[in-house]
Amino acid sequence: GKGIALDRATTVLREAGVTSALLTLGESSIAVLGEHPLGGGWPFAIPHPEDPEVELLALELADKALSISATVGAGTRAPERAAIIRPHTRVPVGAPLCAVAVESNGTRAEIMSTALVAADEDAAERLLHGRSSSRFRFDLGAIDPPQRTRTFAA
Repeated sequence: GKGIALDRATTVLREAGVTSALLTLGESSIAVLGEHPLGGGWPFAIPHPEDPEVELLALELADKALSISATVGAGTRAPERAAIIRPHTRVPVGAPLCAVAVESNGTRAEIMSTALVAADEDAAERLLHGRSSSRFRFDLGAIDPPQRTRTFAA
């Protein structure tokens, strides 16, 4: 739902002639319209879900959407929040993982970040293949620093 809302809001802003904007829904769902008003991409630092002093990733975005999904962190302990479940086995994902997806729109970003967390290792490698600058999966159980699972160059 958040991805669709971002897409609709971005469309409304574009149609109104807005050329630069940052939209965020709950810190884990972000869309940027155009470049930063001061030039270049919009800078983002993605913190570790349980330790904001640890940076998992830094990147810049222009005309893109970003989504973050994780199995750990304050938001995952909320009683109303369901666990991420692997659809093919219907088993909750128990590994401490975090995924970041940068896509052309919010809907795709939301789908991909959740898919990267829900995927088993083989499926995750396929989803990451050739997307080393736009899809990221972190094993948060690794000893400092968190390790991104293997990605492949395009």
